[in-house]
Amino acid sequence: MNEHTDIRLVRAPYRLARYLGVAYLLLTAYACLWPFDEFRGISGGPLEFLIQPWPRYFILQDALWNIAGFVPLGFLGLASLPKAQTGYKPVLLVLGACALFSFGLEFYQSYLVNRVASNLDLACNALGGLLGALLALRWRKGLTPGGVFHNWRTRRLPPGQRGEIGLLLILTWWLAQSE
Repeated sequence: MNEHTDIRLVRAPYRLARYLGVAYLLLTAYACLWPFDEFRGISGGPLEFLIQPWPRYFILQDALWNIAGFVPLGFLGLASLPKAQTGYKPVLLVLGACALFSFGLEFYQSYLVNRVASNLDLACNALGGLLGALLALRWRKGLTPGGVFHNWRTRRLPPGQRGEIGLLLILTWWLAQSE
């Protein structure tokens, strides 16, 4: 075994989590920004949502959906990191990535006529990413060799990237049927 083979073997267990994470990231962006049809000018600037007061009409269900929507992203983000990274540092890394992604979505939403950018959404999304990362500390092993999902994938799908990308295509097709 040469040095390049060793690197590929180390990265392979986390490849499925990375593919699922990227697919979920794209689906989240689509869900948060749809419909993309009309843009507007912003009188106070695109960052005004950061200094807005508490929303006038707080809907608990919206806040819970924002949290729940980012839990899988935080989970897959941490699950895609090598197992050697444990403790609070990878959790903070995933929290920062989820918060930055949410900030980008809210920033873009401030330009869309049919969407409303909100600092509460940003906070709820970051909280969801944090909760997902904390859950992954305990249960990410299901995606790595010896884990339940990884064992199912090994038995039922072709080996390597072909099987993982095929799984992503099937999941994406399945999600597209719900619309």
